[in-house]
Amino acid sequence: LLERKPEIPLVPVYLSNMARTLPKGETIPVPFFCDLHIGGMISLRGTRSEMLKAIRDALILLQEGEDSHA
Repeated sequence: LLERKPEIPLVPVYLSNMARTLPKGETIPVPFFCDLHIGGMISLRGTRSEMLKAIRDALILLQEGEDSHA
């Protein structure tokens, strides 16, 4: 989608504690709190690999921000 419509901004979102909420092999979620971390809008340009790296970097920043609050 981003390759076809690069003018659309992307909002990175990171969910934490998902492994506790839906453990591997289970089909019914366990009632645990999950956190949703929403980053700022980013515009992506460049090749597919450059855009994927920018998305990955934005998600890592959100994850690191979550880790520093633990």
